[in-house]
Amino acid sequence: MPVRLLPSLETSRVIDSVSRTSPTDHQEVEAMAERNPESTRCRQAVDPCAELEADGFENAHEVGRGKYGVVYSCFQRALDRTVAVKVLAPGLDDEHLEHFVHAHQDMGRLSDHPNIVSILQIGVTATGRPYIVMPQHPQGSLDTRIRREGPVPLGETLDIGVKLAGALETAHRAGVVHQGVKPTNVIFSEYNEPQLTDFGIARVCDDVRPSTNFEAAPQTCTPPELIPAEPPSVASDVYDLGALLLSALTGYAQLEQQSVEPSHIPPVQADTVQGPDLNLDGLPEAVRKVIERAMAEDPAARHSSAAELGDDLRNAQRTCGLTVGEMALPALARDRMAEQPPAIRPASRRQNPRTRAVPHIAVTSFVGRKRLLSEARTTLAESRLVTLTGPGGVGKTRIAYELAERSRKTFRDGVRIVELASVEDASRVADAVVSALAVPDQSNREAIGKLIDYLHDRQMLIVLDNCEHLLRAAATMVAELLVEARGVRILATSREPLSIAGEHIYVIPPLSTPPLDGPCTPDGIDHFEAVRLLIDRARSITPEFEVTERNANAIVQLCNRLDGIPLAIELASARLRTLSVTQIVERLDRRFQLLTSGDRVALPRQQTLRALIDWSYELCTEPEKVLWSRLSVFAGNFDLEAAEQVCGFGDLTPDVILDVLDRLVAKSILVTDRDGEIVRYRQLMTVREYGSEILSTSGDYATVKRRHRDHYLDRAARMVETWCGPGQAEALAETRRNHSNLISALEWSTNTPEELGSAAELAALLRYHWIAGGFLSDGRRCLEEILAAMVDPNPQHGEALWVAAWVALIQGDRNSAAAWLAECDELARKNDDPRLATHVAQWKAEHHLFSGDAAGAINLLEQALTRHVELGDLASQLTTQFQLAMAQTYNGHHIEALQTCRDALALSNGQGERWARSYALWISGVCHWHLEEFDRAQQDALDALSMQHDFKDSICTALTIELLSWIAASTSNFDRAAELVAAAGAVWSRLGTSVEAFGPHLQRDSIESAKKAANVLGNKRMTELSESHLKLDKDAAIDLAIGAARTAGQRQPHESATPTSPLTKREHEIAALVSRGLSNRAIAESLVISTRTVDGHVERILAKLDFTSRTQIASWLASRTALAGEDGPQRT
Repeated sequence: MPVRLLPSLETSRVIDSVSRTSPTDHQEVEAMAERNPESTRCRQAVDPCAELEADGFENAHEVGRGKYGVVYSCFQRALDRTVAVKVLAPGLDDEHLEHFVHAHQDMGRLSDHPNIVSILQIGVTATGRPYIVMPQHPQGSLDTRIRREGPVPLGETLDIGVKLAGALETAHRAGVVHQGVKPTNVIFSEYNEPQLTDFGIARVCDDVRPSTNFEAAPQTCTPPELIPAEPPSVASDVYDLGALLLSALTGYAQLEQQSVEPSHIPPVQADTVQGPDLNLDGLPEAVRKVIERAMAEDPAARHSSAAELGDDLRNAQRTCGLTVGEMALPALARDRMAEQPPAIRPASRRQNPRTRAVPHIAVTSFVGRKRLLSEARTTLAESRLVTLTGPGGVGKTRIAYELAERSRKTFRDGVRIVELASVEDASRVADAVVSALAVPDQSNREAIGKLIDYLHDRQMLIVLDNCEHLLRAAATMVAELLVEARGVRILATSREPLSIAGEHIYVIPPLSTPPLDGPCTPDGIDHFEAVRLLIDRARSITPEFEVTERNANAIVQLCNRLDGIPLAIELASARLRTLSVTQIVERLDRRFQLLTSGDRVALPRQQTLRALIDWSYELCTEPEKVLWSRLSVFAGNFDLEAAEQVCGFGDLTPDVILDVLDRLVAKSILVTDRDGEIVRYRQLMTVREYGSEILSTSGDYATVKRRHRDHYLDRAARMVETWCGPGQAEALAETRRNHSNLISALEWSTNTPEELGSAAELAALLRYHWIAGGFLSDGRRCLEEILAAMVDPNPQHGEALWVAAWVALIQGDRNSAAAWLAECDELARKNDDPRLATHVAQWKAEHHLFSGDAAGAINLLEQALTRHVELGDLASQLTTQFQLAMAQTYNGHHIEALQTCRDALALSNGQGERWARSYALWISGVCHWHLEEFDRAQQDALDALSMQHDFKDSICTALTIELLSWIAASTSNFDRAAELVAAAGAVWSRLGTSVEAFGPHLQRDSIESAKKAANVLGNKRMTELSESHLKLDKDAAIDLAIGAARTAGQRQPHESATPTSPLTKREHEIAALVSRGLSNRAIAESLVISTRTVDGHVERILAKLDFTSRTQIASWLASRTALAGEDGPQRT
């Protein structure tokens, strides 16, 4: 259906704030001057540049001119930065000047939005010229981009539309209508994010002077209801956004026609206006329908909100097979999206989340604190250790997270958050940091040594959150890191300073509050931070909440009585579901008076926060109070099953837990985290501390801790019992999610003498978590502590001994493994325990194998295998089988080894088991490699490696990539061999062990294959090929290995391409796809590798060729192809 385009009454040719004015622009400016000589005389009489300099903006020079003013590029000396300053024409009276200020205060409140231009400052020059200070945007506007490049690709246009819809929805919820959503008012940030600008300028300026003083109105898409001068509305902004998308897709920047003199334009009637017809038939149906609805002539037929338009655009992205974008929305809008049925709810961009730098994504807006954030960022730039201090609930964590997010691009190696709230033992601080940073070293070294090695050459910001209960340990660790890792900066949060040299203490004040003796009017109080936070959170619960003359005084009282503490205000706002502000103040007064006496020795603000939490606690029902305190046993988050099993006893039975849990979420006592389709829960630290205090005095503490331990003991036992089924990867993922709770349960049980046996049982049952899950160091530490504390051996003692030996063998510590196996052997003999004796035989055999005695290992493994079969221990049988195959291979019995592998594969296939299967495939590949059956070896290796994206078993990953490097070297693919050697080394390094731990046989094959490649390539070339792969993470290493093998065929000889090229074969392949116009994401899908791996390859290609654009890559490849006389890139 064609869309009728209507002319705008508003002129809109705003030149980009950082673009040079073209000759055409100058002609338009001169024409404006001729039509408005009075304004020209005013500009000539007073130099705006001089006025700006007087206000602190130096070296001002004009970079753009439009209907409402002139844009200057200036240097702001006070903050040592270059900014864009838009100076409006003089002539605003007091009323309109106040209107200008309020309009831009509205925009200033929206500046935190990622798709709205930040207002840095507003002011008025000495001669009455209003001005607006904004960041300078060198990438230009959407209008400029369309005029320069033509139609914007569909995917990019829809992504822009989704982001702008989020910006408009945020503005609308703040009571601001844009009135001019068009390509000239969409500019691109330094990071290519579209941002809306010029909120409200049209409203202020058009009220002051008639449009006939300015250039002619172009024909543009204008909401029909605005033609007869109806006031702008949400509906008109929706129409404008639809028109903007149409402009981008068709390549008509403003859909303009020739200008005519204003005096020649007759009065316009809405029913007679005709604009150019654009046919939408060429667009996908889903996109066409969205634009048709947004641009409907009847406002009632359009989307009811910008958010609804954004949702429709997201659904269109999904229908068209494009990446689904995300709208940055206020909290309520997010909640409403979450409530949509699955069929229409927009999908998250993160379908398969991986480890992330900032763990908890804020789902509520960040209110106020702009000056504080600016000062704190400056402080962080000047000091390597900044500690944010202040009372509990003042917002230290939220500010630290916001600083981390805003600073992440400053640090080459990113930002990492370390949450110390759940760490109870001060001696475990460094271990917690190792775990949070995912330090790959899983050796038995001290944690601080691992940290220093990991961080010594990194440029990273580490946020240590909640240090107050671990001050001495945290301070000692930080002091050492600052000395040894010069590129690391620390941002700590604590109620007390760390008190070490070089620390810069930044005290976080409460939010600003209105004076009690000041004016209590809505306009007089809504600019205070505490009030703004209360309003924001109240509207997320009751959208109709407003500050009125009747409740303004109560709001002032509430914010002051809560001392502007954000957490207190958050908790209070939760009560607005059922109470008015006045009622809250009345009840709060009684609670404060009640709690002024007793054992409350703390800072005043801590007392105030405790008073509020006491009050929140008293407002809970008895079941809610009991559950609140019992849930404090969880370190980190937990799921519904855990809450029911751990907390459901006595009067609080398991069948009522869900209802009570739901009420605690509604009362903001619990926070929810979504992990795919799974909802998990957690308590804020202060709330958890309060609950823990209640629990410790309730008489239920030991019971709850024991039930907590037993719950995770049952889960661990369940994992072992069902290990040989199809749910292995999911079981490993679950134990990773519960890691904090598992460690907490182990520590309590280890430190409680009568629970030591359960601690040993749990630690032994977690063997696959330690080994396959990648927690060797944590497992070793827990097992050692348990074994050291055990005076009287018990049945669980033996299990812990052989599991500890297994971990030690993988770490390469054969001496400790031998000692534990000897002790375990003695215990098995003493208790006549055949099962324990079988485990001893199996791991003694592995000790023989890893020590180079393959023949001795075979005898013991055959005995162990027979006993495991007799005992019905399927998991141990499978493990023993692939270990036996390895021993047979390195004893020269390749045929027997292949048969053992076939037996293991048949057994695992019958059960749906995949972990042991991946190891059996790996050793089968090793056998085929020894037999020089390289194609079969490669296929086995690829099959084994393909499972590791789910399992994330670093040991099997590294061993298999090693094997692929051997195959590459044996088939003269030496470039690829060098890359794979480096990739395997990267995985070993992150794990904290090496191929050496697995014995001299494997080590010899690894060394000889690497030497073969180095002898052909030379050390220099070997180093060049290795350097870019030495720091790959596990997933990137897997992608590299799978992609290289599947696309190369492993049969090309080592010859330089003709003509000589600095690129590797893989880089040539990616360059060819780049030349076809494929995005990095499309290349990744084509080659079955990760987008991140493609990103790295493209960066290296650009660096090697000294290019700056993808177009240069395509040109280079075309010329190279012509010189070589080869065919161009093949299209598939």
